[in-house]
Amino acid sequence: ICVLITENKTCVLITENRICVLITENKTCVLITENRICVLITENKTCVLITENRICVLITENKTCVLVTENRICVLITESKLCVLITENKTCVHITETRICVLITENRICVHITETKTCVLITESKICVLITESKICV
Repeated sequence: ICVLITENKTCVLITENRICVLITENKTCVLITENRICVLITENKTCVLITENRICVLITENKTCVLVTENRICVLITESKLCVLITENKTCVHITETRICVLITENRICVHITETKTCVLITESKICVLITESKICV
């Protein structure tokens, strides 16, 4: 176990299981374990986590969460309960507080579902389908 304390209040700790802890003057903490997990906590309460399977988690002060996986999936959750999902096949899912769901695929298909159970489907051939609660189809 090795402990190093420098003049600028930087502390480095290396243990037998290859764990490294770095604490700087600006309250930044870096933790690197054997399984390549990195944790970074800054002064503005921002947390970055990078694992071996290339998963990145970012939590900011405004409770925003960003998740990027190996298959290029991005999840964004804000304070307003907004969810954005972007997959490899260019599919976008957007869920707001009003339970509105928007799905845009590669073939330009848009699906919109509101609280009133209204479904709007717009295809590439400019066809619009509307299904309401009263089972009316146009």
